[in-house]
Amino acid sequence: MDKLLGRHVAPDPSELNLKECQDEMGQWSAWAKTDNALYSELRNNYDQLYAENQSLRGIKYRHDEEIGIQTLLTLTAVGFGVFMAWGVVKAIRRWWPSSNQRRQLITLLLVATWVTIAAIVALGDSRLSYHPVNLVFSVLVYSLPALAFGGVGVWWFGRTKPEILW
Repeated sequence: MDKLLGRHVAPDPSELNLKECQDEMGQWSAWAKTDNALYSELRNNYDQLYAENQSLRGIKYRHDEEIGIQTLLTLTAVGFGVFMAWGVVKAIRRWWPSSNQRRQLITLLLVATWVTIAAIVALGDSRLSYHPVNLVFSVLVYSLPALAFGGVGVWWFGRTKPEILW
C-alpha cells in the first residue's frame, strides 16, 4: 500500500485489529447468552401478567354491567318516587284546596328548602368552600333555579283573577 500511494500509511488508531474484534465479539456473545436467559424469563413474566390483566379486564366489564343495572334500578326508583309525589300532591289538592296565599307560602317554603340544601351541598364540598366568596357564589349559582322558579311562582299565585263583567 505504501508503494502504491507513494507514502507511508499508518493504520488508524480507531480501527480495531482482528484480535480486538474477536475479543469484542466474544464479549457480545457472552452478553447475548446471559441476556437471552434474562429475556426468556422476562417474556414468561410478561405472558403471565398479560393473562392476569385480561382476566381483570373481564372482571371490570362485569363490574360495568353491574353499574348499568344499578343505574337502571336507581332511575326506576326515582321515577316511581316522582310518580308517588305527584299522586300525593294530587290527593292533597283534592282533600285540602289551597288559596293563592297558601300556594305562595308553599312556593316560598320550597325555595327556602332548595337554597338550604344548596348551601349544605356547597359546605360539604371542600373545593367550593375554600374561600367564603367562592362559597357565596357557589350557593347563589346552585340556588338560581329555585330563586327564578320561586319568583315566577309567587308572581303567578299572587296575581288577581280578572273579573268578567258580562
